[in-house]
Amino acid sequence: MTSFKWIECVCVIKVNEYQQQDLDLIIPETYELNEKQKHEICKNSIPLQISQTNQNELHTFYFNLNEESNYRLHCYCSFWKKEKTTPGVCIVLITRHAFTGLFKGTVRLMSKACKKIKTDFNQGITDIVNSSLLAIKNYWPVDLEVGKSYELPVLGSYFQVYSPLEPEFYQYDLENLQITPNLMRSNENLYNKIVSKEYVCGKTLDGADLNLFSLFAKNPQDLWLIWQLLISGESILIIGDSPSQVSDVALALSSLIFPLKLSTLILPRIVPNTNSFNLLVDYYNNSNSSNKKNTNNLIDNLSTLKFIIGIETKTYKTEKFIRFPHELHLNPKVKLKTKTKLRVPVRKDILKKIKVKSGDKIDKLDQNSDSLGPRNKKIRDGLYNLTKNFLMPLEQYFISLVPFAKDIVPFLKKPILKGFQEQEFISFLLITEPGRYLKGGTKDSWELIYRKFLHTPAFKDWYNSRVSQTVKILKQHYRYRVLNFKINAILKSLNINQKQSLFEKILKNIKSSLRDVEFCNVLIKYLEIIVVELPGRIQKKFNLSINEIKSLIEKSQLKKKNNLEK
Repeated sequence: MTSFKWIECVCVIKVNEYQQQDLDLIIPETYELNEKQKHEICKNSIPLQISQTNQNELHTFYFNLNEESNYRLHCYCSFWKKEKTTPGVCIVLITRHAFTGLFKGTVRLMSKACKKIKTDFNQGITDIVNSSLLAIKNYWPVDLEVGKSYELPVLGSYFQVYSPLEPEFYQYDLENLQITPNLMRSNENLYNKIVSKEYVCGKTLDGADLNLFSLFAKNPQDLWLIWQLLISGESILIIGDSPSQVSDVALALSSLIFPLKLSTLILPRIVPNTNSFNLLVDYYNNSNSSNKKNTNNLIDNLSTLKFIIGIETKTYKTEKFIRFPHELHLNPKVKLKTKTKLRVPVRKDILKKIKVKSGDKIDKLDQNSDSLGPRNKKIRDGLYNLTKNFLMPLEQYFISLVPFAKDIVPFLKKPILKGFQEQEFISFLLITEPGRYLKGGTKDSWELIYRKFLHTPAFKDWYNSRVSQTVKILKQHYRYRVLNFKINAILKSLNINQKQSLFEKILKNIKSSLRDVEFCNVLIKYLEIIVVELPGRIQKKFNLSINEIKSLIEKSQLKKKNNLEK
């Protein structure tokens, strides 16, 4: 259960006839923003080509709360103008949470209500925002329980949201320590939420509720090459004519390799003279400090920091040094510029089903009352299954690192998880054949992709999560074996010295598990059985040790009780 504050504040920015931005309102008024933060919000919220914008612009950007902290605030913006010649207005919802669909929907409702204000705009917009914040405060849960769905009201509408459970990666037989991958089952419920209209709340799923078909309708095959780039840990620059275009695509790509977490720095939209933009400039300068003549490439030397960045066409044309090895141009039509060869087999059956015919209106093709759209679901199905199948050889190899049940002996041989060896995995991959899980593609192609993946933050995150859950399983299995230990049968085959050694090992186990009363009580019984088997001269010394450990357990329980009462 996680307790948190939904929204930090809402800002209202006005653009005057000279296209100068002014942060007009901050609601609530008590929320403090310094001048630098206000400047950052204004610069990122307004489209660069205001004169050419008269429709509603809905986009997202991030900025750091302060320069010393990497903690980012998520900003959801709605900018509109009544006519091309009139000043514009932007509402910016600022939060610490990456719930894209939910907050974009909320700020959209706010701006829709504000457009109807006839007189006293400032008072009208203040009333609308305060009404929204009051509904959030009174009716949205303070504690968000995992695995639970909610209906959250605001301005006469309801948003359905789901807080995802931590998936269980493996099914296992505790007694025999038989572990099998549980990929499909562990993510199936969450995946169904993603392709429905129920917004998913979670940082790792930011942008999962965006429609991939509407964004890539004319070149959906590019998504398979983008998947290959992301799984290989590459950086991608997104160039488009509007803030909504670039930020939506950047966020949509962040969920493209689900159920893997994309451990890449995502900047949905950057503009010159902001912290995000300066980050790139600084990194560019550092990367090229030894060769100042090289001013045409920002990302050539990136080895540790990887990006997905959205910029507008105007910035791309004026800031000539911003050039990535992989660029996704959205206008006049979607085109991925890269020298990387496509090594992943494209699902031609899916492309055939979602093909756009001449004259079709893309925004009407994928409408569905129950989901984000059937075409979007087909694309996400294909990419989800591709990632799931890509992980299967890794899951099978990882299970081979787990010790056998017969090799775990209570008090004598604890379970040890073997380390992941890259070359050993590649040999395992080539023996088992990738084609067993992945349809199409050559062995050499898959080997190259896997080798790149093994050096990405996404792999590190996957590996650490598997180690964490497997160690937990091993501890449970070891506990199960200890609690079902046939000590009387073992003692018959031990001499006096071995019995004393076993006593010491059990004693050590108790001292490291004082909080587990049931476990400790069983182990104390084992100690008492061993003492009876020892000569009288030794029994007195070992009985003192038993009494001392009982006293330690009582003190530990008393301390725990006192902490709970406090």
